[in-house]
Amino acid sequence: MPALTMLGFGDGPGQPGPRSLVRIVRDLAAVLRGAQLVAFGLVAASALWQYRRRRATPARYLALAFAVLAVALALGRLSDVADDPVGGVLRLTAVVGVTSFPWLLAAFAWSFDGRLPAWLRAAWLGVALVALLFAVTGTGGADGGQRDGGDLVFLAGFLVVWLVPSVATAVRLLAAGGSTSRVVRARMRLLAWSLIVLSLALIVTIAAPPEGLDGARVVGSVLALLSAGMAHAGFSPPLPLRLWWRRQGAHHFQSMQQELIAAVTPDDAARAVAPILAGTIGAGTAVLDGSGRVLAIADLSAASAHEAWQREVAGEPPSAQTRVVRVGSAVLVVQMTNYSPFFGDYEQELVSAYAWQLRLALERSDLAARHLEARRAAERANHELETMLVGLSHDLRSPAVAIHGYSSLLRGTADEEERAQFIDGISASSDYLNGLVDALLELSRVGRTQTETEPVDLAAVARMVAKRIAVSHPSATVEVDDELPVVRLNPIRAEQLVDNLVSNAVKHGGRDGLMVRVTGRHTDEVFELQVADDGGGVRPEDRDRIFDLFQRGRDPGSPGTGVGLGMVRRIAELHGGEVHLADSETGACFVVSFPRAVLEPTAERAAEAS
Repeated sequence: MPALTMLGFGDGPGQPGPRSLVRIVRDLAAVLRGAQLVAFGLVAASALWQYRRRRATPARYLALAFAVLAVALALGRLSDVADDPVGGVLRLTAVVGVTSFPWLLAAFAWSFDGRLPAWLRAAWLGVALVALLFAVTGTGGADGGQRDGGDLVFLAGFLVVWLVPSVATAVRLLAAGGSTSRVVRARMRLLAWSLIVLSLALIVTIAAPPEGLDGARVVGSVLALLSAGMAHAGFSPPLPLRLWWRRQGAHHFQSMQQELIAAVTPDDAARAVAPILAGTIGAGTAVLDGSGRVLAIADLSAASAHEAWQREVAGEPPSAQTRVVRVGSAVLVVQMTNYSPFFGDYEQELVSAYAWQLRLALERSDLAARHLEARRAAERANHELETMLVGLSHDLRSPAVAIHGYSSLLRGTADEEERAQFIDGISASSDYLNGLVDALLELSRVGRTQTETEPVDLAAVARMVAKRIAVSHPSATVEVDDELPVVRLNPIRAEQLVDNLVSNAVKHGGRDGLMVRVTGRHTDEVFELQVADDGGGVRPEDRDRIFDLFQRGRDPGSPGTGVGLGMVRRIAELHGGEVHLADSETGACFVVSFPRAVLEPTAERAAEAS
């Protein structure tokens, strides 16, 4: 019997048996073979359409594999009605096409990793061997019901050349799919099982005895039709199958939504999305905020996440297998697998859906954060107002009582010396009241006026303050670090900040000959302005209250209005910074921390060089 007939290309001779049953089986086999030809033709057309969409190497190999198989099946049918030698040429061409199919499919499976291995690039040797066996054994024109030696040699060679790449490809697709997402894994396994079922169809047809060949053809054609359907579902799944796959992962999406609802901060929202998305699509995921800080990361290195973020900020396209999605001010980075560009249509939809949910959560958490900050600011303002009112009532009452007392005494005395003393007391109390009112008015203006920033040379500002202090406190010495940088602050507020810190040191240092040092320090995130003295320092019980209004020095009798350090804190906060009292072995050391962004570019480069 002709070998091509056993492979399902031709009808072949009828077999003995009840005439009606034989004809029914043969007619059914013929119908199924026609359906098989149509099915693989449609699969080839779909594969070619996929290649037209993607234009990628794997898509090219896949389209070529099914196109070659469909053409080979069509040539095999044409060879049945063609006379020799045309029929023989058609049959030989069909054999070459069928034999090439598993090798092309193997090239598809290995092309995701780049260059094909050497054994696969030598596939033409196996195809040439099968073609040679077919031509030498003369199986193309044999007739009869028995297999001769030529048939057996050809079929054995054909099976070996077919099964080696088929088994290797099926194993690779099954194994590689285990590290991918659920959908990609399902599609890769469908292709693997499609190849396995098609191989079984050939084995059933080839291994069948001559008297049962028609029945084997029916079984083989049914298996081939099943293989065609599985292959098509693997690389171009229909909508019902995609919806079913989506339902399988719905509980992960619902779990993420529940965590997003409970998220309060951007970090909470990012941590709700990153691990679930990474687990669902089998790839690394990270969420970074607008400054590049990693909010959450899963199965991805921080270096890769930052590289993707930097490319997005620079307007450059992401690297291969990387998807970057803007979610408000944040960035969602998804590192796909090698198989994602071909099989990952659903993954792209999934990433978009997760990104949309993350965007809503981040916007909600941003609103919640702003509400919380506004609430804290209101509470802080209320606390400051209460403190100010308490302190103000105390500080206003003292000079008012003194003025009232001096006035009463002034009315009751005629002694010029005593009158002069009482008048001096009234004048001093009035000056204190005026100074207090002026300080409060200036404090109220911080944040409302003089808010524009410009480059300010802190070293020049500190030296100017030092000259004023030398006049009012000649015994004190103020050293200024000449390396203080140029920063972007409001110049009036910058001078007030330095002046209040240095004045506070010399007023409350507790001794003559005080040394005050104004220096700066850089870190990766902040710039710190430090004003340190070698005086008596701050008592431990005063550390937490000295920045409140009307809290003065080491004792209630200390000079000043108690507004200076409060103004320092407000100016620092106005420019995004904060002030605190650092630990110091001698004296007091006040540190004002500003974001590194206040540094002028030249100053920042100098800081990095140092």
